[in-house]
Amino acid sequence: MAAVTQTIDSYLLGVSREADKDKAPGAVKEARNVYPDVTFGMTKRPGTIFNTDLGSSSDLDDAYYFIFRYNDKEEIYIGMVYNKSLRLKNITTGVEATITGGTDVDYLDGTKEDFRYRQKQNDFLLLNKTVITDMSEDLSPGTVTGEVNTIAELPEASELTAGDIYVIRGITGAQDDYVLIWDGQTWQETVYPGVRYKLDGDTMPHQLVRTATDTFTFGPATWGERVSGIPGNTGNSRRPSFVGYTITNLFYHKNRLGFTSMDNVILSQPLDFYNFWRNSSLTTTDADPIDLTASSLQDVYLFAVQPMTQGLLLFSTREQFVMTAGTNGVLTPSTASIRSVSTYEMYTDIDPILVDEDVFFTTQANNYTRVLSMSTRGDNNNPVFNDVGKPVTTYIPIGINRAFGSNQNQFLALYDNTKSSVFFYRFYKVDNQNQLRSWFKWDFSGKVLGCFMEQDAIFVAVSANGKVYMNVAYINPNNQVPIVQTPQGQIYSNPTLDYLQQPVSVTYNNNTKLSTITTTTVDPNNPEWKPVAIEVYSGGQANGAFWDLTKTSDTTYTVNADLSGIAGLLFGFTYPMDVEIPKTYYRNGADVDYTASLTISRMKFAMGKTGAVAFEVRPRGAADFREVGEVDISNWYLLDSAPIDDERFFTVPIHQRNDNFDVRISSDSPYPVSLLSMMWEGQYSPRYYRRT
Repeated sequence: MAAVTQTIDSYLLGVSREADKDKAPGAVKEARNVYPDVTFGMTKRPGTIFNTDLGSSSDLDDAYYFIFRYNDKEEIYIGMVYNKSLRLKNITTGVEATITGGTDVDYLDGTKEDFRYRQKQNDFLLLNKTVITDMSEDLSPGTVTGEVNTIAELPEASELTAGDIYVIRGITGAQDDYVLIWDGQTWQETVYPGVRYKLDGDTMPHQLVRTATDTFTFGPATWGERVSGIPGNTGNSRRPSFVGYTITNLFYHKNRLGFTSMDNVILSQPLDFYNFWRNSSLTTTDADPIDLTASSLQDVYLFAVQPMTQGLLLFSTREQFVMTAGTNGVLTPSTASIRSVSTYEMYTDIDPILVDEDVFFTTQANNYTRVLSMSTRGDNNNPVFNDVGKPVTTYIPIGINRAFGSNQNQFLALYDNTKSSVFFYRFYKVDNQNQLRSWFKWDFSGKVLGCFMEQDAIFVAVSANGKVYMNVAYINPNNQVPIVQTPQGQIYSNPTLDYLQQPVSVTYNNNTKLSTITTTTVDPNNPEWKPVAIEVYSGGQANGAFWDLTKTSDTTYTVNADLSGIAGLLFGFTYPMDVEIPKTYYRNGADVDYTASLTISRMKFAMGKTGAVAFEVRPRGAADFREVGEVDISNWYLLDSAPIDDERFFTVPIHQRNDNFDVRISSDSPYPVSLLSMMWEGQYSPRYYRRT
């Protein structure tokens, strides 16, 4: 047998469900609570800092969550809709907003799957997809003075009185009839008297308006009224096609507010967002609303849109379309057209999301979720589709119903708001070439009810042990929040803890020799989330020491040490991070030798910015991993400071056949972990076969 050694350059490829022999070097079997980065390697996910208490799980587990930004980021609020009521909480100050008209509103009667929202600057609309739109019962004023066949038959001015209304009957039936009113000097178009000419605001999307800091009004918006036309629903006098049906989504595009309803797309007048009526029954102008139908050989139900450079992408349950504006790029009733571009089945609970240059959407298989991407290619070219979830087939469970993304960090995130896991797909492009494609997941201590991205910050609403808290995680180390620092003053990391917070109080009892820590949040009651106290940088000395705590109630903990005098003391919960390594094979370029005899002697892991980390080995077929041992820096580090180094190497003894064991790297300490690469050493025998 020959002594051999080979290197896995990185583990940035994330999870793969392929057979181990088919996995690309750098793919893993599981990647939990990690974050891949081409600079720092496969790192432990950032911890979450406690932001605000949202309320009781009994109410908020079934709420619809949204985010409201005033003046971009001057004020940020988290919104919650449940039990026919609306709540807003300032996530910077934690103050509950006062909302006039925000409680016991019939329009808010729905489940958390029934709502959508859209914000343009400070203009915010909330949609209930189950409400059927209707016309108001109000009738247009006036009475008909007379009817004529042509304008030439109208009476002379001397015979008229201001307010006289005449109907001009066309020659092709009701579709070209129109109505004029004499204003005392000229004729003006008007609406036929005694008809319903207003949209019923109670059945239309409602408007949320900030009137002052932490003060809002909520209620029906002021929608435009019909100004011309006759009874009926034909010709240029017809009502918007969403009337009598539900509105399935709303959007802004080309200076217009748009709705989807059944198989129709309806856009308002330009820069008059709440007006969906034509100005004239006589002629069509470029400023008129746009109302088109997406036609197909199969049933069309439009549920989402995505504005793109090439046009407006329209998503139906079984087909996708694009609305374009013609060669001049100006969207008008005469230039707008819709054509089909693909026929993929789609899952309607998740609106497609644009991340970088790709639009991602999901479909449901029998017991898992598929994830696909769409890349547009310019005018008159059908888009390119990729099944980006194919490497993790069956990994993402069925029932995923929420998604968010980040262009700056180039990732898509998917989750089920009744479960505790968030599944990520991260990619990294250089010159339009993908250098990284990685699937991984984050687990939280309870149900993830809502996630929102603000540049490098992820706001996460987590429900556990009867309470819902808003926490914030910073993707990249942030020196504006608590940090772990070395004696030399080098910033190492934010603590990898969840619910990170300052204790309400820390008291020490000289008799029992116990410190008692009282916290703001309740314990999540998850055995994998363990309470600790940690010393972070407070401007004077090295830090990073932490103490395991003993829970005495949901908000109090004790430790056999005097922590009362530590200025930088914080409280939080450690969480598990693990990366499961696939079976190791001898590789000759792209060839994998799975028939050879290979005994792995040891594995040497290169780690970046890393504190305590454990290596676990499980005999193939056994249920549990056996910990080889959690390893800290053993040669040097300052007492009561963070045992973290920029570069570390760990040797894990194995001495087993490659198909006899599994290896897992894990951590549940407050310190960062960064897995860079692995080199294995072993004995290789081709078993007398010549490899060609």
